[in-house]
Amino acid sequence: MADYSIRESRLRHDCERHGWRLMKSRRSEEDAGGFMIVESLSGAVLAGGRPRAFSLTIDEVRDYLAARPKRRTR
Repeated sequence: MADYSIRESRLRHDCERHGWRLMKSRRSEEDAGGFMIVESLSGAVLAGGRPRAFSLTIDEVRDYLAARPKRRTR
């Protein structure tokens, strides 16, 4: 379980570097562990909003971030 928490924390940090927020579903039954990436300022859903909210797995979040160029922070 600790490994999963560490991965989630790292992905949250990576999202923040892009100006995004990694949101996790609070529902435990239907959306167990589902994720969604949203724009921090506008709240627009970038990934994980279709076909239902919080549809990304942790591995899909990793893949989504890997496909995006890294943003430099000052």
